[in-house]
Amino acid sequence: MRAHPPIQRALLRTLALWFGLFVAANADGTMAVPVKLQIALFTKLLGYDSKLAPLAGKWRVAVVHKVATDEVEAVVAAFRAAGVKAEAVDAATAVKKLDQVDVVYLFPGVDAAALAPNCAKRGVITVSGDAGFAERGLASMGLALKADGRPQVVINVSRLKLEGHDFPAQVLGLAKIVR
Repeated sequence: MRAHPPIQRALLRTLALWFGLFVAANADGTMAVPVKLQIALFTKLLGYDSKLAPLAGKWRVAVVHKVATDEVEAVVAAFRAAGVKAEAVDAATAVKKLDQVDVVYLFPGVDAAALAPNCAKRGVITVSGDAGFAERGLASMGLALKADGRPQVVINVSRLKLEGHDFPAQVLGLAKIVR
């Protein structure tokens, strides 16, 4: 039996805890991982980031959206329930908020290409429940579902470096890496 390093054990416990919450992809196919699981994974993973770890979960998150919806509010509420300061921010005014946050959560439909250079310039890490943002180099981290229904963390290491963040090899080893 293979022993798991502490980081892997912690992430596996988080996945096991939330395993019962999996659902099929949303009707639009963009956010296949349930909100509560997304936030549990993001808060756990961001705790291993060398730049955010010293803040001990006291991050400030901007949930950037194109249209305010109940799902946007659910993401904000889930971050708050995890002890993270979060607020919904309209995409049109998001650049003005970047100096006040540590993390930007990109909602599907947002013009991430317009935000990406500003996030990199300010050292703000970008995450999304839509893995497509990470796959296209517009977010450092995204989430998808594997064929077996388990979550897949997608980390774009080029974007991660541009934003001035990094994770230990054990965390990177658990993710699908894209450049």
